[in-house]
Amino acid sequence: MIQGGLSCAGYGFVELQDPEAAQRLLNLSNMLAINGARVSIRLNLSGVTLNEYKADLELRKVYLLGIPEDANQSSIIQQLSSVGEVERAYTIRNKRNVKAQNYGYAIFRTQDSARRAI
Repeated sequence: MIQGGLSCAGYGFVELQDPEAAQRLLNLSNMLAINGARVSIRLNLSGVTLNEYKADLELRKVYLLGIPEDANQSSIIQQLSSVGEVERAYTIRNKRNVKAQNYGYAIFRTQDSARRAI
């Protein structure tokens, strides 16, 4: 129940002016809970079609091979930051034993940064 006796429809919107804050929120998407309920976060693409967003994302994403098993998001971002700002980095893990598979992806803020990384 919301103040005044109104009930919640189960969804809401948050507008963030700072792109970095929005990215941090998206990075929390698997961990966020409000009052014990798991919350799903979706990106609102105002002014851009989903296909345009996906095309841009694919040009900013680089494939990483040979990642050490003990590497984490922070260490990958630190290593790649010399060529440009990294929005997100992750390693692929085996679902059964959570063992690192020695590859992953990094998403750069700009296409130019991704090209420099290659």
